Amino acid sequence: MQLRRALLISTADRYVGMVVNFAQLAIIARLMTPDEFGVAVIGTAITSIAIAVREFASQVYLINRPRLSLTTIRACFTLMMLTTLLIVAVILAMAPWMEAWYDRPGLALYLGLIGVALLLEPFSQMIVGLLRRDLAFGKVAVVNIVNVVVNAAMLVVLVGHGVGFTAFGWAWVACALASVLVAIALRPDLSVFRPSLRGLRDAVRFGAYNGAAALLYRVYEAGPLFALGQMLSFNELGLFYRTLTLAQLPDKVVLSGVTAVALPAFSQAAREGRDLTTAYLRAVTLITAVQWPALACMATMAEGVVHVVLGDTWMAVAPLLRIMAVASLFAFTSELNYPVLVATGAMRQNLRRALIAWPGSAAIIMGFAVFGLHAVVLSFLVVIPFQALVSVLAVRHSLSLSTRKLFGAVGRSAVVTGITVLGPLTVMALQPTHTVMSPWALFVSLLLAMLAWLAALRLTRHPAWQEILRLLPARAPAGRLVAVAGARD
Repeated sequence: MQLRRALLISTADRYVGMVVNFAQLAIIARLMTPDEFGVAVIGTAITSIAIAVREFASQVYLINRPRLSLTTIRACFTLMMLTTLLIVAVILAMAPWMEAWYDRPGLALYLGLIGVALLLEPFSQMIVGLLRRDLAFGKVAVVNIVNVVVNAAMLVVLVGHGVGFTAFGWAWVACALASVLVAIALRPDLSVFRPSLRGLRDAVRFGAYNGAAALLYRVYEAGPLFALGQMLSFNELGLFYRTLTLAQLPDKVVLSGVTAVALPAFSQAAREGRDLTTAYLRAVTLITAVQWPALACMATMAEGVVHVVLGDTWMAVAPLLRIMAVASLFAFTSELNYPVLVATGAMRQNLRRALIAWPGSAAIIMGFAVFGLHAVVLSFLVVIPFQALVSVLAVRHSLSLSTRKLFGAVGRSAVVTGITVLGPLTVMALQPTHTVMSPWALFVSLLLAMLAWLAALRLTRHPAWQEILRLLPARAPAGRLVAVAGARD
């Protein structure tokens, strides 16, 4: 019950953030050109690597520890601050060179603002890690919501006043400061921020494996962005990043709560000696029940989604989005693999997985880049299945997981996906040729998809249907109606 409540709170928290970010995405897309946004992506890539280096001293260490003392917490914070200071020093040293390399005035200032934000974040991240360990996701939600609202508000105001891509840096500084103040207000124990070298060795030992794996992933994520910034135009880089953003929307909807809860939940189950294989397979079943239909609908309605969310300036994203959505169908275990490996203590296995998956993926993407933007997106039809295969093989070493069990966990979800997408396909067939799906047609498609999805869950007796029954209050009219339908099953 506690885990379900934590998942609900975390999901609600992420949904609020998603709605705010969605609104921000739609507004910024209409205020900023793809070329200007492409410059901001370079800062995002640098940030991605900086955050990965900080994983050598992350809150994961606090969550995973069987026992936690004040000395351990202080050692983790000390390592986190030392790592952050090193990162910021490197960023500040590179900033003038990066501005000259890309020939974009203002890029050095943007990177300097990123450095300031990075220096603030360890204070809030430390407190959030302790709250997550205690499954206090209500307080975590407050910090996250303040963060995302301040960031979106600052970004929209600054871009609206013509500040340009540096608005992303100023917004990050503002939301980082707000998060620190709120986190301290929710857990006003400043003693955890006292530097200490006691217990540092153990934190470094854990962080070596965790940080190396995280760094490899972030280099895979950011490396191609740096390369594409040189091999392609900033305009194409902006289109590529918006494609990634939209393709990840279903994951953010489906996995928003799962991502935050999975690691503490799996770690707690491992400490209590419970079976992780059953929990892993059930999570896969529930995730694919929502993620796969959402991605299939995204691929079907790509033009309508881009038209409504980003506007006509970004319509070149539509064919790219269709490809990326199909490729993302293979990423259904992506948010579960790392928590399981950490919870079972398989940090070396996690590092081996990273050494194979991430450099290989980056090489494939950059190899395709010489053929242009469309080829880069097509490469994900190879990259994401490759990553999924490597990750599942790594997890099999820690869990008694067979291929038959894995396919059995997703079988009903595949049927649900096929039924769900029938509505959008029908609307698309009725659309006049060579016309963009209107907002009303998109709304009708989504409504038909939702109704078909619910019917498919019930017809296939999918476990996700039982979860829906639990979420609806029995006394509410909708709850009574669904409960009766469920009882007939």
